[in-house]
Amino acid sequence: MKKILVTGGAGFIGTVVTEILSHDDNNLIHIVDDLSSGKNDDDFKKILLRKNIVFKKLDLSDARSYRKLNEEYDDVYHLAAVVGVSRVTKNPVLTLRVNTLSTIYLLDHLRKMKNKPKILFASSCENYAGSVKHCRISFPTPEEIPLCIEDVYNPRWTYACTKILGEMSCIFYAKEYGFDFTVIRYHNVFGPRMGTQHVIPQFILRVMDKPIEFEMHGGDQYRTFCYVTDAAKMTINLMNDPKANGLVVNVGNDHDYIKISSLAKKIFSIMCVKPKLIEKGAPQGSVNRRRPDLSKIKSLGDFVQEVSYDEGLRKTIQWYTNNKIVF
Repeated sequence: MKKILVTGGAGFIGTVVTEILSHDDNNLIHIVDDLSSGKNDDDFKKILLRKNIVFKKLDLSDARSYRKLNEEYDDVYHLAAVVGVSRVTKNPVLTLRVNTLSTIYLLDHLRKMKNKPKILFASSCENYAGSVKHCRISFPTPEEIPLCIEDVYNPRWTYACTKILGEMSCIFYAKEYGFDFTVIRYHNVFGPRMGTQHVIPQFILRVMDKPIEFEMHGGDQYRTFCYVTDAAKMTINLMNDPKANGLVVNVGNDHDYIKISSLAKKIFSIMCVKPKLIEKGAPQGSVNRRRPDLSKIKSLGDFVQEVSYDEGLRKTIQWYTNNKIVF
């Protein structure tokens, strides 16, 4: 039996990764989450009913928590982190502390194991934000571009800082202590149960109130969006692919390059509302364009695109319509 650890397994992407993994009876999955962001809701409780899943409520930024992780693991999905622009900018110290310590403590824990597991580290396209503005990078954006931090005084950049540090930590711990790793950079993953910190659920929740006017920021910016089940399947594929060992890999969708104002109008159409759209300037530190180069993951044979942008939006809108979420 394969023993798998999923940190942040009660979170948005973590629950979907765990649910997919649990369909294989040869997998024994340990979920670790402190439930500060992930939710112990009905969707998560259904997953916990599966016989091959064990849940441990632990804070991985507390070194004492690792005393309760006394198992040897084959695979470790490190998805736990403080996420969401609003939460990060309001809590920069928390972001730095949790994202950094949880990664370093986890790597210190793994290096002591007799049989070293492979670790998959969830990073972010936010790492490219400074490069987009200052390095004249190409679009779609490949993994090999230089990374830079634009403004150390802007709390938004604490998230990218922790993700870049996390990538480097995995790379050099793996090299020094002899285990495999893959780093993945998620690009605008969306879907049901993703909370309220991201653009799609924020738009949906605001539209549910049937506003006469709809103010929005950054309407002239462009993004691609990847549905969560596709992202989760790519994540698992990369974990299980030996060819992905030692690589940094973009995970996302390279089609449907969408203007944010067009995203709002699409949501209006699906939800049958017609508010007056009032566009405001973009928030400080936000990026005008994001589109991943997916040549690497496609060459590995690990790319998945089963859910279209339109279908994913409809599924997401349906979930938020059926579940009472406070915005």
